[in-house]
Amino acid sequence: MKSYSSLADFYHAIGSEIPKDSEFAAHTIQDLHKRYPFRSPDFRANYFSIVLVESGSGHYRLDSQEYPTKNYTVYFTNPGHIKGFELLTETQAVIITFSERFLFSASVENAFEQFPFLLAETVPPSYLSSDLFSELNQYAQLIISEYKTDNTSMTKPLLIALLNKIKQHCWHAYHPQKNEGDSSKIVKDFKQLLEDHFSQLGDSPSQRPLQVQVLAQALQLNASYLSQVIKLKTGKTVSQWMAERTLLEAEGLLKRTSHSIQEIGYHLGFSEPTHFSKFFKKHLQITPSQYRKQKN
Repeated sequence: MKSYSSLADFYHAIGSEIPKDSEFAAHTIQDLHKRYPFRSPDFRANYFSIVLVESGSGHYRLDSQEYPTKNYTVYFTNPGHIKGFELLTETQAVIITFSERFLFSASVENAFEQFPFLLAETVPPSYLSSDLFSELNQYAQLIISEYKTDNTSMTKPLLIALLNKIKQHCWHAYHPQKNEGDSSKIVKDFKQLLEDHFSQLGDSPSQRPLQVQVLAQALQLNASYLSQVIKLKTGKTVSQWMAERTLLEAEGLLKRTSHSIQEIGYHLGFSEPTHFSKFFKKHLQITPSQYRKQKN
């Protein structure tokens, strides 16, 4: 399965060219696809897509789910998921793609707190009335006009205005923790990676400390995006999850083995024994040696 780390890579794959460093793009489906029916292969992309379908029929796939598209459909996809789409009939639609960096540069607040629906992973499309769809589509058409003139100063506020309208009419009640929480695929995969990391240690020491960047790379996500998802959907930060899991492993090693504090620290990826001792005491208010004496 193909993965696209940039907008330019994806557009090149479908026969359209945009600048290599592009963080934002806006096109009509008619400009990108001339033949029908059309079915894309499944792919994974590290950016957001918002699609407004004025007319046409087809489907889009998101991980294991498939949803129908029809007249006046609005849907979006976000980074990291397996996706694909099918156009069965001639389609009038707008597709707006943007990176997390562009989103945050356009928003005056934390974008995911302002638009929490962007963290929804397998949300069904929204089917609107013609009047409501027209209201959203006006912003989409303006975005395309400004994009064609390379007017970034206008595309950013227009994107925020469109997202506000989408939140108002489509997913205003979405809350990351209440609506998904532990059912989130990203959360599940993240927790599994944590377990895999420690289960694979065995008797071999970790080559490097557990890092957000490493976990995010394994999930094919930006580190900042993964951090936002985990914090808003579980109530705890990635650092808290990693610290708690590291402490759990450390406590087990202190209780059930005779390894020295230095050996345990190296085993868990700490480059210096003092770093491990400081980490342990910071979180449990007791040194590893004191903990071992208490438990024994």
